[in-house]
Amino acid sequence: MISRKWLLTALTLAAVCFSITFSHSGHTATKDAVQTTVGAMQKENAKARFMEGVERFFNEDYPGALAAFQESYNTYPKYSVLYNIAMCQKALYNYVESIANFEKFLTDGGDAIKKEKRTKAKTAIAKMMRLIGKVTILDAPTGVTIMVDGEV
Repeated sequence: MISRKWLLTALTLAAVCFSITFSHSGHTATKDAVQTTVGAMQKENAKARFMEGVERFFNEDYPGALAAFQESYNTYPKYSVLYNIAMCQKALYNYVESIANFEKFLTDGGDAIKKEKRTKAKTAIAKMMRLIGKVTILDAPTGVTIMVDGEV
């Protein structure tokens, strides 16, 4: 669902692009101004998708929340969104992916992450590590592909 604010921003960008192309007065917007407007639109769209993810998460629609958080992160990458992605993956029992995103959150966020949030992420990783198993294949026949959860 596209918010009204995001739509207005998109229309503003279209007007700026139109004025660049068809300016009669000789005054045109710079490339930087257009990039700034595009960046603002992306940030606004990412925020809207993030808020949708929060709502879906609290309504226990974890697949929908995950999709919204991933779109938010892909639109405007911000380390803090990785925490929400990891929480959705944990709720969906996708522990390996959840651990990977919690670890990326901790790495990308570095010292900017508050102590409480860092502790929660590390605790979640530790709990999930106890729930996943590892398999060692010592002698697989030639030409055999072994897959677990659809992964090689």
